[in-house]
Amino acid sequence: RRIGRHTPYGFDLVEGTKQLTRNESEQGMIETMKGWRVDGKSYAQIAETLTHYKYSTKQPGGRWTATSCRRILEREVKK
Repeated sequence: RRIGRHTPYGFDLVEGTKQLTRNESEQGMIETMKGWRVDGKSYAQIAETLTHYKYSTKQPGGRWTATSCRRILEREVKK
């Protein structure tokens, strides 16, 4: 369920509700990001890689930052 203004990366909002459904493409990228962390990449390196290869953020005009990567991956750990 969405809490807050933005839909979290890895999910899509079901039209007309606050319910979330998994976005499989974004979930795959999260798994890739987890692998990079296990391999020793910093959050900044992950953000640079995502930016370099032009992976979209969830927000229009958004950009990848070390903080956004950390938040996404920390949210995954809390599940």
